[in-house]
Amino acid sequence: MTPRPPKEKRHSPSAIKTFEQCPKKWQFQYRLRPPIDKKIGPPLILGNAIHTVLERVMEMPAAERDLPAAQDMLRKVWATVEGRGEAFESRDQEREFGERGLGILASYAETPDWQVTPLHVEQWAQLDLPGGSQLFGKIDRVDALDDGIEIIDYKTGKCKIPADALDQDIGAQVYAVAAENTWQKPVRRVRFIFLEAGVDRIWEPDEDLIDLRELLADEVDTIETTTDFETRKTPLCNWCDYQAMCPAFAAA
Repeated sequence: MTPRPPKEKRHSPSAIKTFEQCPKKWQFQYRLRPPIDKKIGPPLILGNAIHTVLERVMEMPAAERDLPAAQDMLRKVWATVEGRGEAFESRDQEREFGERGLGILASYAETPDWQVTPLHVEQWAQLDLPGGSQLFGKIDRVDALDDGIEIIDYKTGKCKIPADALDQDIGAQVYAVAAENTWQKPVRRVRFIFLEAGVDRIWEPDEDLIDLRELLADEVDTIETTTDFETRKTPLCNWCDYQAMCPAFAAA
């Protein structure tokens, strides 16, 4: 088995996206790693709980999947999600998000996906790059297609990806190349399921992924060779765990 690269040489979609949004935040989060009080909000609690429930549901035989049982499972999982106690401003807010979760399951149970028997559920995929670097990501579900595999990612947030633009999403790109390498089967479809909105975003790669692998390798090389981590002030700064120590806010 190939040894795992050191942390600074392993790159997830969220890490790459963080660098693209703000190199300084990437430096704090993935290189300096100062101690922080990490902010955990209601959307993260909802997302973590739904992912856990769908993982368990999809591991069941399709004939045994039952919506009331899945919703009861959500209630039990909800009570154990890490950070839940500090995430909500009030019991009413927590109830609102919990009801949204129950609704997500009810809507999803009406789709053909509810009866799919996947190849893999919640599995890690990775791709080694030149120079000892590695791309990796945890894939929610892998389904079989006649001529390859489909990669599926569940989303509990709003859909901000334009139609026909999933091929530009860094997560979709990393999942595609990492999955193809890990399972040695061509990735014919990548699908992001926006559960609450009932919207799918689909990318069907129609070319060899060699060019994409080279593009991602260049992106990783840029990250690893950067020495001047610039700050980028955007509205996202309001939710940044590192704002108090960021040079862009030093004089504030």
